[in-house]
Amino acid sequence: GDSLLSVTAKRQFSTRSSAKMSGRMALAANDRSLAVSVCRTISSMSQAKIRLKMSSMFAQLRCAAMRNLYAGITGKIQYIIGGPEAGVRLRGTRAGQRMTLTGMLWVGMKSWSFGGMWHQRLSQRSSLSTSVNMGEEGPQLDLQGRRKISGNSTFSCGCSLSMLKGVALKLSIARMGQDLHIPILLSQKLTLRAVVAGTVLPSIVATLLKVFWIRPRARLRKQRKLQKMRAENADEIIKARREAKNDVELMQFAVNRKRQQEENRNGLIILKAVFGRLPVKSEVAANRRQSRPGDEWPEFDDSPQSSTIDVTTPLQYLLEDSKLQLFNSSKSGLPGFCDPAPGEEKQLYILYRFKGRLHEVIVNDDQPVYVPLQRDLLPPHTVKIVNGQPVSQSSGSSRSQAPTPQSVQGARI
Repeated sequence: GDSLLSVTAKRQFSTRSSAKMSGRMALAANDRSLAVSVCRTISSMSQAKIRLKMSSMFAQLRCAAMRNLYAGITGKIQYIIGGPEAGVRLRGTRAGQRMTLTGMLWVGMKSWSFGGMWHQRLSQRSSLSTSVNMGEEGPQLDLQGRRKISGNSTFSCGCSLSMLKGVALKLSIARMGQDLHIPILLSQKLTLRAVVAGTVLPSIVATLLKVFWIRPRARLRKQRKLQKMRAENADEIIKARREAKNDVELMQFAVNRKRQQEENRNGLIILKAVFGRLPVKSEVAANRRQSRPGDEWPEFDDSPQSSTIDVTTPLQYLLEDSKLQLFNSSKSGLPGFCDPAPGEEKQLYILYRFKGRLHEVIVNDDQPVYVPLQRDLLPPHTVKIVNGQPVSQSSGSSRSQAPTPQSVQGARI
């Protein structure tokens, strides 16, 4: 066994200058080293760094200069004196929002190497990186996947393929500055079986863990968080529902008049509108137009614990001349609306009749709404359930067509 002790101290002299000192001591191997580095920001585009390292085996001096060449492109040159890495090292990096490319070249006194690295951010928690190096020891390929499993913990799994070193699997977990690395040598030679064991099998295991463990736990944590948020905002939700109900009662007379006018001209009639957190499974069925007689969706519950609110009357009140236009902002502040599910993703469902034909549309809370539109048209024999009563296409109007998006002023969805 062995033990390692390291101490680091850093001093910030100004906004442009800093110094750092670190000491390291391995008791069993009798390896002791002391490093001192000074960093100076020359300009907004350039930076210089000098590092002196002294150990029981060698002394080394590194002089480096870094500069932003173009937008997102950084270049670095490093001159190393002493030690096994003595030589000149060049490095160029191009960083984007989700992808980073890096190229490296090192020329030493008796050896050389060059390579490149590709890093792709798959999501806020997951990333994938690949690096290729070529030197006197032959080519080497490294694959690594990284996943942030919690706020302070990160797990990574990598595979190294080398002509001389064989195939090795590298597992590591980091938590709050503490790292645990587990290297596993699968084969001393580069064989197909070892490559499959080091690349394909970890990918399958990671996929199974994500589907059967990570996603269910994340979904459970989200549900607990939402339940806690609902309990904290229960009084405010009840108050908001009461105010929305009062608004609906005040606009009822004007809504009845508008509805009668639209019926006389065979115009736009809002049959059903629900706002809030809609059920996911029912939403998929509605998007696929898999409506079945007797299936009333989305189900509306007027209880304070419900995550939806009926907004049929407010939408009928907001339409003008057989047109309804809502812009890209949250709809919870509209007259007759409220926020039935604070902190959750909400949607607006609208079932309407225009020219005797049924239409259906679902939009997100922050998306604009333009109705009627041709793409919202339902099949001729569709039957919907509204307040327990079946609703179908009006007789004698099956040849009527809904307007195209060009006929609605400002329709841009």
